[in-house]
Amino acid sequence: SYALTSCSSSDDQISENLQNGSLTLKFDHIFNDSDLIFNSPYTTAAGEKVHIEQVKYIISNIVLTKEDGTEFVLPKELSNFVITEVNGSTSNITLANIPQANYTAVTFGLGIDESTYNQGGSNQGDFLAVAQNAAMLWSWSAGYKFFSMEGYFFTQDVNTTQSFKIHTGKTGTAYNYSTITLNFTDLAFVRTERTPQVHIMVDLSKVFEGAHTISLSDQAQIMGGDKVSQVTANLKNMFKVHHLHNF
Repeated sequence: SYALTSCSSSDDQISENLQNGSLTLKFDHIFNDSDLIFNSPYTTAAGEKVHIEQVKYIISNIVLTKEDGTEFVLPKELSNFVITEVNGSTSNITLANIPQANYTAVTFGLGIDESTYNQGGSNQGDFLAVAQNAAMLWSWSAGYKFFSMEGYFFTQDVNTTQSFKIHTGKTGTAYNYSTITLNFTDLAFVRTERTPQVHIMVDLSKVFEGAHTISLSDQAQIMGGDKVSQVTANLKNMFKVHHLHNF
């Protein structure tokens, strides 16, 4: 097959890159057990009906754990992504130049870590422009938006709708960056001829429940203060590996 013949090469063509492979992370957004469809009604833990119109978040500092327990740390500058929900489809990122090995887990940050942010705007590389274009930056002094979800909800009076915004990031002295580790359901075999696909379910109902129950009736514009830290604590439980394919 092409996959088998294409990875053979003469000795003088072999380079470090050719000994490496790729791995794809597929982010599939749901609400409880339902596919996420924009403007469809979903019930939160607080009993409110939410209609989601936008979901975006930053993934950074990706680390892959090998079967022997050692880790491969992706270069920081190649490890920042904005995940954007496009109605009803998965959001995929492919990590290139991954050493051939069997991998058991992935670790990533939700947001941009504080030490990177503290290096200043001129040291953010291309990602500062990426974040600006994706509207994932408040301003340089205010910092990045780590997670952004917007839409509207029905209040107790079901005839009344109200818009909501949930933006997490640095607020006051709380930086609100999270590190998340997900174990794979099977070994991911990264080879020159194989690119595993790791299917991650992202359950947005967890935004509203977990360490804290979030009621939009109490505060519909969550973009600062203690509520941001409460949402951040909930977001850690939003991600779960559902399955993977070793293609």
